[in-house]
Amino acid sequence: MEKILPLSRIRKEFIQLRNIKNKQYRYTMSEYAVEIERMTVKLENLFMDSGNLSMNYFVRTENALNEMEQTKTSGTESCK
Repeated sequence: MEKILPLSRIRKEFIQLRNIKNKQYRYTMSEYAVEIERMTVKLENLFMDSGNLSMNYFVRTENALNEMEQTKTSGTESCK
């Protein structure tokens, strides 16, 4: 059977529920989280600053890939 609640109690519970819903919570970040956030912003700015397609980057990447390939082949030849 359902209980019949007095109107004053219903209003009180409704007001409490409304206050809980409308309450704004405050969160604090740890020092580590703040530092991670700073590093993320720095990385975003770094990528935005170096967003050009200079041939120099492609040449350096190609040279690095060639060096890796040479290291890989010389390493496998010495194992034979």
